[in-house]
Amino acid sequence: MEYPTIVRAQDLENLGLADTLVVLGLKNWPARMVVGSAVAGAISYCIKRPRCCFSADGSIKPFRPLSADPLEENSTYLHFMLVPLLGGFVLGHMV
Repeated sequence: MEYPTIVRAQDLENLGLADTLVVLGLKNWPARMVVGSAVAGAISYCIKRPRCCFSADGSIKPFRPLSADPLEENSTYLHFMLVPLLGGFVLGHMV
């Protein structure tokens, strides 16, 4: 299927999800992962989700599963990069 360089709204109505992703430039999974990570990171930042991953002085709290001392009081199960990475993985492998 040949895609025109200029796409009209009427043309998008007849395309499926896979064809629409191709028109938007998201044909391969790495491109979809980058976009998914950026969108998930932006949403996470807007709802102030990463705040729980940082201490009062601005340093990153230790990630409990990978920490040297998993019982440390300041460690957390949520890393600030976890949401964007999962969002990118999900969007990248959707289609």
